[in-house]
Amino acid sequence: MTLHIMTQRLTKDYLALSYLKPNDGLLFIGDGSYSLLLEEQMATLQQNHACYVLTQEIAAKGLQLIDGVTAISYDNWVDLTSQYKQTVTW
Repeated sequence: MTLHIMTQRLTKDYLALSYLKPNDGLLFIGDGSYSLLLEEQMATLQQNHACYVLTQEIAAKGLQLIDGVTAISYDNWVDLTSQYKQTVTW
């Protein structure tokens, strides 16, 4: 299981998507948090992957948390990394 840290907004040809395996997790930070606006893509990802976003990103960017995405703090981020075998930042 890998935690993919998404720092860029999702696009159809985003390279990271081709490396996702079932049960991998996705953490959206920085510009990656704007992916929450892509409801259809997010719904597809949530079928096989746990999705997270930093609470601070939601507040700073004025985004709405969508169903199926868990908002976490920086402290939770540290805990989250220990739950996965590896992390990859995109």
